[in-house]
Amino acid sequence: SSGTNPDSQSEAPVAHCNDDDKFNSDTLSDNPLINEIVALIGRLYSMSSLPRSIVQLVVESVTEMMRSLSTYLKSIMEQLELTSQHVLAISTVFSDLLNVLEELGSEYLRFKYFTNLNTYIKPETFIIGEQPSLQKLRSRNDISNSTAMTFKKIEGQIIPLRKIFKLFLELPNIFQTIMSYMQKEMSLPPHLLSSVFQGQIWRNLVQKYPNDKIILPLLIYFDDFESCNPLGSKADVYKIGATYVSLACIPPELATLLENIL
Repeated sequence: SSGTNPDSQSEAPVAHCNDDDKFNSDTLSDNPLINEIVALIGRLYSMSSLPRSIVQLVVESVTEMMRSLSTYLKSIMEQLELTSQHVLAISTVFSDLLNVLEELGSEYLRFKYFTNLNTYIKPETFIIGEQPSLQKLRSRNDISNSTAMTFKKIEGQIIPLRKIFKLFLELPNIFQTIMSYMQKEMSLPPHLLSSVFQGQIWRNLVQKYPNDKIILPLLIYFDDFESCNPLGSKADVYKIGATYVSLACIPPELATLLENIL
């Protein structure tokens, strides 16, 4: 998730244009229009099928559209002979929106903003190993095309599950919903198997921990798949191994959502 969606207010936002409504790169704004822009960008990034270059194109296109609309409305207001106070209020709204779009104009600035909001977890790089590679030695006086053996670092990226679960459980009502579901399931008779909580394995597991500890079951499973295969998802030559993680304590109505599978 990447922003909030405040409910629309009965009063127009132009009636409350002050310094508190300005865009701050560290916090959410009090201006619902600004938050809508931030939420839109977050939703675009959440679409895994949408290339990040398209997100950049959308932001640039919306910025140009807002700039053209602002210029057009100014000419309309001049024809309507509105008071200077009304013109300033409306112009301030567009100025604030354009300021947000410019502050989020590049992917670096957008990721920085979402990181400050604790809604984006930056991947951590680690070294897998080294791979030998032949590299040509280039020199003005060397015409023999000689090569030398070098070693290239092979890196990987991880996003710690601890950070993901922390942000997930801090979402509104998520932790309370999970705890209520676990208590309900563990109160059922053991001969009624509707979840992992009625099984003997779970009952033996929780006995190993003090009563004041909160234990959440974690499901980890592995599967092969082939990307970009229009004939089906059956794993073939160019297969990729994927590891999936899911909390077994999420209620069924939420567990089936794809965004709850990591």
